[in-house]
Amino acid sequence: MREMRIYGTVCPNCKRSIELGKVELERSAPLAELRRALAEQGWQGEAVKCPVCKVGNLCGPDDLIFF
Repeated sequence: MREMRIYGTVCPNCKRSIELGKVELERSAPLAELRRALAEQGWQGEAVKCPVCKVGNLCGPDDLIFF
């Protein structure tokens, strides 16, 4: 069953979750499937800034997690 899955990263400074977006995937899809789906859309990374501590960093495909 496919559903909208929320993905993001973790702030390297304060360890809080940073939501980056949503993608439609199977409920049990592994992170490799998320990386593949985003690569098909042309996503290679994104500069993110923590909304809490304001630390910025580059989030690459290997930094992604599901929420």
